[in-house]
Amino acid sequence: MSSLISLEEGLQRFGLTPGDVKQIIVTHLHFDHIALSRKYINATFIVQCKEMLFAKHPHVFLAIDYNSDSFSGLKYRLLDGDQAVMPGVEVLLTPGHSPGGQSVAVSTKEGRAIITGFCAQMSTFVQTPAMKAMGLEVAAAGLHTDCREVYDSALRVKREADIIVPVHDPMFMKMDRIG
Repeated sequence: MSSLISLEEGLQRFGLTPGDVKQIIVTHLHFDHIALSRKYINATFIVQCKEMLFAKHPHVFLAIDYNSDSFSGLKYRLLDGDQAVMPGVEVLLTPGHSPGGQSVAVSTKEGRAIITGFCAQMSTFVQTPAMKAMGLEVAAAGLHTDCREVYDSALRVKREADIIVPVHDPMFMKMDRIG
């Protein structure tokens, strides 16, 4: 992909419009992950209960990340922890970047792919010699509400995934599709 395209242009490549989308897994309610929610007029948004509770009353230090205009009044399916959302698709509670962050596990022919919901790049999952010397298997994302939780979430993804898709990695800006 040579340049950024609009949401509508991306969906049109698959013969869809935002109105055709019925379910959306929202990894967390930071403004940059929910900003286009109003375009999906027929969708139910799948979110962790912990994330919704925090987003409605965020700590003053983290309030800048949450814009209630983006997520208030939408139709939600609230979850509490890991849960299958449809055959072959499961959400995994992976807190740390936000209190109720979730990642998405998808069964594929190549194995279990996990799309990270927290702020991560592929380098998050590559153990360097310096990390190994400190006993670290993964790197904790710099943007987090709890450094221990985000480390444990990254470690969980590394251990459970056959394929890791860290959506904040710049390599995905150059791809038309994953897989």
